[in-house]
Amino acid sequence: MNRNAARIVDIQANRLEQATDVLSRTFSDDPMLSYVMGDHDGEHDPRVRLFFSFSCDIRLVLGWPLLGVEEKGELLAVMALTPPGANQWAPSLDGSYAELKRFMGPGPTAWFDSYGKWVEEQRPSALHYYVGVIGTDMAAQGQGCGRLLLDRVQAMSEADPVSTGVGLDTDSEHNVSMYKHFGYEITNHTDLDGMGVWAMFRPNGT
Repeated sequence: MNRNAARIVDIQANRLEQATDVLSRTFSDDPMLSYVMGDHDGEHDPRVRLFFSFSCDIRLVLGWPLLGVEEKGELLAVMALTPPGANQWAPSLDGSYAELKRFMGPGPTAWFDSYGKWVEEQRPSALHYYVGVIGTDMAAQGQGCGRLLLDRVQAMSEADPVSTGVGLDTDSEHNVSMYKHFGYEITNHTDLDGMGVWAMFRPNGT
């Protein structure tokens, strides 16, 4: 990535497929996806693609931030955010959500429901931004895309009079160290059926 050429962009609906491509490639070897979905074909697996497409589409439908790092027209990284206090839902998402559950099956759906419940319980009661998903395409990893996006959401939080910081969660112990380097602190850790999950938070002013 050329830092002088790269820029952060708002991802619009016409780039949903590109955002899905990036996230599906990024997480093709993610232990959580493998644990929940079993054998899968990575970016080519319709369950994986539908999962990340839905995660992005929620933001587009509800008007929540969906940001990317772009260089010369190519999308290198994606970050899907939930803004402070957001808890609305759009009926137009019901069909997509039902399709996602059908593709995943009852077992994975139940596990993700448990995961989502735990994550919600760990989120600070004070208003904050939440990073629903962040991923950098394999070819661009280690070049600073993640830092660009995390710096941007922290700046958004600092500029928002109601936000107290930025929260996220990860199932990767390696990522825990990386997020600590970026100023995040562990707020809790659990084991969900053998899968370690860490909740983390970076308050404003740090």
